[in-house]
Amino acid sequence: MSGNDSFISIEALSKNFGSIKAVDRIDMTIGGGEFFSLLGPSGCGKTTLLRMLAGFETPTAGEIYIDNAPMSEVAPHHRPTNMVFQNYAIFPHLNVRRNIAYGLRALKLSRAEIDLRVEEMLEIVKLPGFSERLSNELSGGQRQRVALARALIRRPKVLLLDEPLGALDKKLREEMQLELRSLQQSLSITFIFVTHDQEEAMTLSDRVAVMSAGKVLQTDTPEQLYEAPRSREVGAFIGTMNFLRGRVAALEPEAVMVEAGAAGTFRVAGAGQGRAVGDPILIGIRPEKLSVSVERPAEGANAIQGRFSAMSYLGDRSHYFVEVDGLDQRISVASQNDLQHLVAAGQLDYGAKIWLTWAPAGAVILAD
Repeated sequence: MSGNDSFISIEALSKNFGSIKAVDRIDMTIGGGEFFSLLGPSGCGKTTLLRMLAGFETPTAGEIYIDNAPMSEVAPHHRPTNMVFQNYAIFPHLNVRRNIAYGLRALKLSRAEIDLRVEEMLEIVKLPGFSERLSNELSGGQRQRVALARALIRRPKVLLLDEPLGALDKKLREEMQLELRSLQQSLSITFIFVTHDQEEAMTLSDRVAVMSAGKVLQTDTPEQLYEAPRSREVGAFIGTMNFLRGRVAALEPEAVMVEAGAAGTFRVAGAGQGRAVGDPILIGIRPEKLSVSVERPAEGANAIQGRFSAMSYLGDRSHYFVEVDGLDQRISVASQNDLQHLVAAGQLDYGAKIWLTWAPAGAVILAD
């Protein structure tokens, strides 16, 4: 985290709608100047949490502190926050200048000060010269910039963004992701971003909180969430992951031997604290951690033999799918076209036996 590591502190926060627990006793800290994302599927509670930060929803229990001040008795318009909505909420009857300046009306600023701030915001969001245009004369990306400028012109300490890129097409969305990240870094204020798009969260964020059913499953950097998920749910939601169930066959000082039935016995790097021989265990392996070969690997290597069942050619890489006896799901492998030439030459048919290997550090032990 950057700046004040606990600039925002969320303590035992809950929100119930009747019998439904939309947010369930969440504890979290967010640093000053941090780009922080709330990631999860629809209905997981991320937007409800954002709306409680904004003051639009009242918590059932718990407290939110911003810059050490409790927010429970602070009205939305008095909080050091502002919010950008998914639909932008641009006023169609107002031009760009008046849309951006709308939030300044309560501050009783002079016309000269308002004009100065609007021009400053137009420069920041890369819309100089657009002040007289109406909303129907703007593209989706330009409307999004106007919404950002209107939210930032009051100089909030925290900007809350509720899936603000969701209405954009893929190419423009990717462009705006880079612009949004650049904008946040130049302003050095805290951004809290809600999204269901894992790639978007990984691209933009310093840290990400993965949510499900009103709870936070894991909060970490994008790299840690991908490389070291703590649970099956996080591993499956962030990217693609293969799962193998087994039992602890042996405990070594820096590794666990896992016996997975017909799939074989494997060495997984990591300490086995709290585990004993015979305990059930779940391991996860990312597709790119696997190597694929038609040759039998060296003795003692982590290896699974399976049947080549499908392939997707993606240009710079291929995805291979392998059926393994004893596993109810195919294993996915991502590699730099290792077998593409064999498939193209007709030397590797679907159903043929192939081998998958991986390093002990290529798998992670997961909570089930």
